[in-house]
Amino acid sequence: MSEPSRSRYHGCRVPAEPQATFGGVWGATGQLRNGWRTYVDIGNARAITSQESELKFRLTADDVANIRARSILTPLSWRKEVLQSTYFDTSDHLLHKAGVSLRLRKSAHRIVQTLKYESPAFASLFLRREYEIRVPRPILDLDHVRRHCPARLAKHIDDKLKAVFCVDVERTNWTLHWNGSDIIASLDEGIIQAGGKRQPIRELEIELRHGAIADAFDLARALAKVACLEIATTSKAERGYRLRRGGTSTFWKPPAITLDADVAFEDAVRTNALHCISYFAANEALFSERHSAEGVHQMRVALRRLLSLMSLCKKWLPKMRKGKSRAEIKRAFRRLGEARDLDVAIEALNKSKQSDTGAILNGLCRDRKAAYRKVVELLCSRRFWARMIALLETIICGRNTNKQASACRRCEAPHSYYCVRHFDKTMEEAERIRPSIALE
Repeated sequence: MSEPSRSRYHGCRVPAEPQATFGGVWGATGQLRNGWRTYVDIGNARAITSQESELKFRLTADDVANIRARSILTPLSWRKEVLQSTYFDTSDHLLHKAGVSLRLRKSAHRIVQTLKYESPAFASLFLRREYEIRVPRPILDLDHVRRHCPARLAKHIDDKLKAVFCVDVERTNWTLHWNGSDIIASLDEGIIQAGGKRQPIRELEIELRHGAIADAFDLARALAKVACLEIATTSKAERGYRLRRGGTSTFWKPPAITLDADVAFEDAVRTNALHCISYFAANEALFSERHSAEGVHQMRVALRRLLSLMSLCKKWLPKMRKGKSRAEIKRAFRRLGEARDLDVAIEALNKSKQSDTGAILNGLCRDRKAAYRKVVELLCSRRFWARMIALLETIICGRNTNKQASACRRCEAPHSYYCVRHFDKTMEEAERIRPSIALE
């Protein structure tokens, strides 16, 4: 094996649609259930139905070099492969609009067709459903696509599917047996090409093949000691479509979360917390490419929601309120707040009809530049992302450790019950403080 250069399966019969709760895949201890792929015979081919369980992080060139040269992976054996992926869609991108990606991936010894469902944003942190099949030639198996794509799209799956962009990466794989779990760490370096445009890609994927998700986080913590692991929620497919559209995208405004009324309160809280982190990470990735007032605003809203959730649910999820992660999030929230205040002030002055605001405006612009510099400095810091990873681990793996059995039972009750109770108590307090605003 040559020297390395120095310079993401959980198989199960998945439901028809992704579930809006984290608890259906891992047990109370975060143990991956039924940890193997499901194989389905289709004619002479073998199709694979699987659900990826992985953590994905964005890297800089320096981070890649540090992981190769100075991390716990450095002395371990590794395997390199060149992966050439071509993504297909209709002329009006119906697959992408339905949350589905279709690709052919060619490596040295095989060609694999994959139909992948992009999970809801909060779930894409670690789960994605996919259907794979090996094909003899770089030609789409349309019957396989029709069988597994959303029913409303089946009639559009025909010879009119065309290549929309390509992703070429050199992947370095390390296979580990880490604390009793089977994990693959993959380092991807390459290029996304779409519409004559190119964009570099550097990612680390930690894929849990079998075992406890806590072990995947443990490996991430070890690697975060030498590299800044920025939580990534945007897939290669999404980045390719964005590049095809011109390389820019509007900042993400998340839709409301839909939960069944009988979802346990604790799981509902965790789902909302995951949504907040994903909301933040998606906008941070865009902000790193294009600094703007809207990016600052959306990141700040995400952290404000997360801090509010921690405070409101402190009785049920004490671990989310304690520790260094919350302090780091509050620090980031303050820095974003300073930049946001200056953005609002500058916008107000620009709309003003007064003619003597030039000097004030220049001063505010200088202050905003300094505030943005501090925001960028924080978002590029290893410490900030290590704290975010720790919080993500607490949300996904941690269960309520309150020793009182009654408190634990409260966490398992339907979230709708506590939402009504909390609203009633809030209105009672409002009536006590301000009788004049009491509702009839």
